[in-house]
Amino acid sequence: MQEVMNAVVIDNDIKDIIGVTTALAGIGISTLPVHYQDPTTAGDMCEKMAVASPRIIITDIQLRDGGAEPTKSDLSTVANCLGRIINATTGPYVILAWTSKPEALDELRTRVKEYFTKTDLRMPMYFDRICKNECRTEDEQYSAEKILEQFGKHLALETSVKALMHWECSVLQAAIESVNTLAEFDENTLPQSLKSLAISVAGNNLKGFEATAINEAFSYILKDKLALLGLEQDSQKVWEDVFSNTQGEIEESAKHNLNTILHIETSPQKNITCPGDVWISGQPCNLFKRITGTKEEKNQFERIKNEFLTLTENGHMLNRKIMATTDASEKKKLKDTYKQDCGEPLKNAKAACKIAMIEISPTCDFANKKRPLKTIALGVLIPVDRVKEEVQLKRSDSTIVVKIKLDGADHLLGFSAKYITAMSEKLISSEDLQLTKTLRVRESLLQSWIHRFSMYNSRIGTVSLN
Repeated sequence: MQEVMNAVVIDNDIKDIIGVTTALAGIGISTLPVHYQDPTTAGDMCEKMAVASPRIIITDIQLRDGGAEPTKSDLSTVANCLGRIINATTGPYVILAWTSKPEALDELRTRVKEYFTKTDLRMPMYFDRICKNECRTEDEQYSAEKILEQFGKHLALETSVKALMHWECSVLQAAIESVNTLAEFDENTLPQSLKSLAISVAGNNLKGFEATAINEAFSYILKDKLALLGLEQDSQKVWEDVFSNTQGEIEESAKHNLNTILHIETSPQKNITCPGDVWISGQPCNLFKRITGTKEEKNQFERIKNEFLTLTENGHMLNRKIMATTDASEKKKLKDTYKQDCGEPLKNAKAACKIAMIEISPTCDFANKKRPLKTIALGVLIPVDRVKEEVQLKRSDSTIVVKIKLDGADHLLGFSAKYITAMSEKLISSEDLQLTKTLRVRESLLQSWIHRFSMYNSRIGTVSLN
């Protein structure tokens, strides 16, 4: 399987573009051509190509006729074309520049770095050069094998880049094979078959959830096809190469970012409410006031903080020592130490806490649509830098905590199985609660949390028989 889905080729020579496009198309790689004629037209074309999220960008460095040495203006033009592609995509990519002169690549790399840093664009995962002459056959035709051979040499040591591209192609192949399985349907009854399949998933609640139902139905086939592709020898080898060269442990700050990438959607849709949505309250006391209707609201919020934040064993030992000390001067000295090392850090940590709410309504049979009330678990959101010195998070069967990155800062997001409530969608959106939908926990993590909540609240206890 190829490691490339699609590529962009930027060149002022139409023959070169056709040659590369034809060569790569012959082995199933889609190539998006940008024929450079002037900076404005080329920039507009590059921006349109960004929709395809190309993983490889092959560009000529000297985009003027005559083969003259590239000027600073030429390099700026190339950097602008690259920027117009990258500005509209967030995915990883590789840049390969046509040149037989290493110094030209160094100048371009410097200019691209300056331009991308200034405009806050993602830098390429890999940036190197290939030579046009080395990609041609004896009859001056471009060879896909030679192009990929050049590309393969560059990726030989970039195992992670190669593995990600390989996996992306595997997903596409699995999707193709999943759709191919539907070829067994009679084309004359395909609409009825698809509708029947969707109804089997969504039941009477299909309307409004048609796409979701089809996604759910096809996901079983897709995952199976992808799993089989993962067992193939080339897939195994790709990932073996990645992990065998990996040294050391991941940094703590990187764990927050990795959790966020895998499990958290930080830009949830505002007009769609679904399980996993997380709201953060700007006025937590207003929230509890609406629930309790009494002056207990402040104590409610404090109890939730206490559910998650506590002192370390050293802090508890110091507190016990204060209680056991009878000497007045010694007790005062210990209390001062306690205030500085424990009291103030704990107070600051609690002050930084925000109330968090996550919807955990069941997704089976699209029950969300049938429920006038949303099932909500309550918890807290707290910056990591406030959990320090003698302050720590409690570890218990009733709490779940995940490390995430939010607005560029590391946070801890936690929920408690003890604090389950229900709210109407109208109440959630009311202005006085000041609830802001901040993120959404993805399905894989959400279902394990719901299972944890259910297990905790169904634990064995005393049963009263009536």
